[in-house]
Amino acid sequence: MVVKHFIMKHRYFFCLLLVVCAIPPTVSQSQDELSKEELFDLSLEELMNLPIVSASNKKETVFEAPLSSYTITKDDITNSGATSIPEALRLCPDLIVRELYNGSYDVHLRGFDNISRYTDFNAQSNRITLVMINDRPVFNYSFGLTLWETLPVDLIDVERIEIVRGPSAPLFGPNAVAGVINVITKKDFEEGTDVAANVQYGTPNTFVGNVLLSRKINDNIEVALSGNYQSRDRHEELYYNYELDEYSTDPPTATDETEFSIEKYGINGYMNYTKDQLNIDLSAGYQDSRAQRPFLTGNTPVFGNNDSYYLNVNSNYKKFGVRFSYTNGFDELVESTDQSAVLITTYDYNILNANLNYSWELLDSKLEIVPSFNYQHVVYDDTEYVGESAVGGVLNAKVNLDVLGGGLKADYRPTNKWRFVAALRLDSYDTPDDVYLAYQLMSTFKPIDDVLLRFVHAKSNSSSFMLNSFRNINIQTVSPTGIPIVFNIRGNQDLDLVTNTMTEIGARFKITNNLQLDASFFHQQIEDLSAASPTTSEFDPVDNVIRAESVEVNLDAVGKQIGATFSLNWVPNTNLVIKPFITLQKTDVENLIGDDDVEDGATPNYYGGAFINYKPINKLNIGLNPYFMASQELYHTSDLVRTSTEGIKDALLILNAKIAYSITDKLDVYFNARNVGSDTRQHYGTDTISGTYLGGLSYNL
Repeated sequence: MVVKHFIMKHRYFFCLLLVVCAIPPTVSQSQDELSKEELFDLSLEELMNLPIVSASNKKETVFEAPLSSYTITKDDITNSGATSIPEALRLCPDLIVRELYNGSYDVHLRGFDNISRYTDFNAQSNRITLVMINDRPVFNYSFGLTLWETLPVDLIDVERIEIVRGPSAPLFGPNAVAGVINVITKKDFEEGTDVAANVQYGTPNTFVGNVLLSRKINDNIEVALSGNYQSRDRHEELYYNYELDEYSTDPPTATDETEFSIEKYGINGYMNYTKDQLNIDLSAGYQDSRAQRPFLTGNTPVFGNNDSYYLNVNSNYKKFGVRFSYTNGFDELVESTDQSAVLITTYDYNILNANLNYSWELLDSKLEIVPSFNYQHVVYDDTEYVGESAVGGVLNAKVNLDVLGGGLKADYRPTNKWRFVAALRLDSYDTPDDVYLAYQLMSTFKPIDDVLLRFVHAKSNSSSFMLNSFRNINIQTVSPTGIPIVFNIRGNQDLDLVTNTMTEIGARFKITNNLQLDASFFHQQIEDLSAASPTTSEFDPVDNVIRAESVEVNLDAVGKQIGATFSLNWVPNTNLVIKPFITLQKTDVENLIGDDDVEDGATPNYYGGAFINYKPINKLNIGLNPYFMASQELYHTSDLVRTSTEGIKDALLILNAKIAYSITDKLDVYFNARNVGSDTRQHYGTDTISGTYLGGLSYNL
């Protein structure tokens, strides 16, 4: 603990020391250096045909992929100036990325935002997208959402980010309801030892530092070590009070750090061993983060603390594939200095995930059959932390979720023009005690070499979440008449899991050798959402108290969405890359309140952006990322008892830009501007997000 505090106190010194002094005795040209120097020397064909694995669990180009998918490359991320992984997702179609506080984000894939309307903030966050790092799930099993600041890796680690849009549980397991975001880290380093480092600082008191050291020991073994650190202040010091529907300088919890937004660091180690037909990919790391989050009904934001260790092993031998991951962590979702009087939202957790698959080729390799097996074991325990609290914890128990799954994928190519893919998966849950079937039926047809037509019909379900299933909260308060109230909020272990069924048709066109168009038309239906519902409220004359109870129940509400996405990849010449994209959609909610049907105004009717990269001269690079969303109307449970306009958000248009100049082949200096033109709140009760301006250095040796 003493060492940790010393490092945090002198963090800027240590980051600068890493950048300046981590120079190895022998060096060779790194992949990052090659990317920087040769990005615009790549052929147009290479720029137009980016690789992806997540679309079908096998390596192919984005053009050939059977699912609606996209790859964000490390060069796109670097040149765009994105300062974090969730911010980099604004480079991809179909992603709604809202910034809550400086560096804190909520990310939705194709929307379905706030479908059940009158809920607290955690239920409004994205709980239906599976986020992974090297195929290891990293979403939080408490609410089901992703706490982006708790990711141990940062942009220095990233080789590419693969996004699959649409239900994908047959390939990746539970919670790929809306799709998958898979962060792929770097490997395949050059001979010798390499160092890459990046440091930037700017307003509002924002510091980001990364360093990566890698070494290819021989033809079989390569290793790497990375470190990342971020510290960010808020754009303002006001707090929103849900009950009063106003902003003030009074903090909602016992803290005087009203200027603080996020502070995090992570350390990661990698080892890759390859010999003959054996490959072993090993990664391990640690992260510690503290951030403000909009979680509770009464006030926002609140502080949260998280730290975790992880181990991930991915091995392939001939046709066999094995992956094992283990995560051990601590979450304090709401930090408090007076635990005797507040609800304890602190727990320890352990997550074990194991996969086994085999690839079997038949019919002269025209047919590939891949059976797979998966086991998940998740344990959450808050019993250690609730003893001194008069209120208790959110679970008040040690609970676990177990899932045993089996899948089968068939990939058949009868001719060069046709491809058929069918994937099925059965998952047996202990909570709820039920078996769920997920499926994907996909087909592609190439009438000519430059056109690919796609069809997908798929269904996937969510995982079980701890608070939905096992919540056991006891709150004691007093009514306006002075009568004590004992309020119990319980989970429900028999909840039906959220499911999404999608039908999509799409087409990819290589219009010319340097221009591609991707069009997708989709219909989705989401159902079996849940929320806490009051069940009883009665006066107990013996104890002179009012006893009330609320239980998590499935809602009758069904969300139906129809939409279309268009994206271009245009490379007019080797000095200019232009990638615009837009999504148009309409979502209706049936049976939301009684038999009423309403439009979901929380998912914007249109949203999108572009990535433009221009290199006018050899040493100068200009990256632009405009991003926009239509007007929205968000809701909160507090809206049931008072009228507010807080959820009405105007259309948003921002510009992100980075101008980089190469002083030498190894050193870049740059100016980075984020959220230019923005001075607005992007979510309910969160901060005003203004422009962030940073200067930085990037070093590759």
